[in-house]
Amino acid sequence: MCGLVEQFGDAYVVTGPLFSRQLQMIGESRVLVPTQLYKVVYLPGRDLAFAVVVDNIPTNEYKVKTVRELEAMSGLQFPGIPDTLKD
Repeated sequence: MCGLVEQFGDAYVVTGPLFSRQLQMIGESRVLVPTQLYKVVYLPGRDLAFAVVVDNIPTNEYKVKTVRELEAMSGLQFPGIPDTLKD
């Protein structure tokens, strides 16, 4: 991420869990385990925004999605990113 900032200026990253498949709980307190994790990256100096989604398993594979795709699959909204960059 540091390289992106040095090259393009400000960078904003939001990270969070997704619960999009069969839910699993662990421990005595039955904590929900996310099925996937996401990062949204917004580089305003480059007019670029994208999302990265990875299954919550040991893997080197991930999917790059548009911010709009992540909003649709998660029900979340990212209002700080201009609508023109979400696709």
